[in-house]
Amino acid sequence: MLIGAHFEGLERKLVFDLRVELVEVLSHVALRTCNRRSSFSLSMDPLDHVLTALIATDSAAVANLPVVLGALEGVSLRASAHLRKLVARLSTLMHSKEPSARWVGICIANHCFKQDRDAVLEHAHVWVATCLPILSVRRTKFCSLIVPAPDA
Repeated sequence: MLIGAHFEGLERKLVFDLRVELVEVLSHVALRTCNRRSSFSLSMDPLDHVLTALIATDSAAVANLPVVLGALEGVSLRASAHLRKLVARLSTLMHSKEPSARWVGICIANHCFKQDRDAVLEHAHVWVATCLPILSVRRTKFCSLIVPAPDA
């Protein structure tokens, strides 16, 4: 019984680490493939452009993830008047029925957190309750291949 619990704990940690790594890799790959020449005007607030043109719908957010991450690169989130709208839109993405939209929301939130930790922490406490079920460990065929179930 103790060995089974030990393997289950290892399996959960391994799957959690894999999911965290997946979010990091997706963010990094999307950022590397981003076209740095964005199409928005320099006089427009970058967050306003992201909200109105790039992540206005779930499908647009999925398609424009690399551009969104590039547009947010180096932007001071605290200085923007649209930070609350961005937080609300990312929450909506995380609650989407589409798994791809949920992961896009998590990737953008992760990128925003790395950009301006303090500004995001003030507004994003609601993401914790949303992200925990998405990142929770479920027994899958993949997990069983990595860590075999102990003999009962």
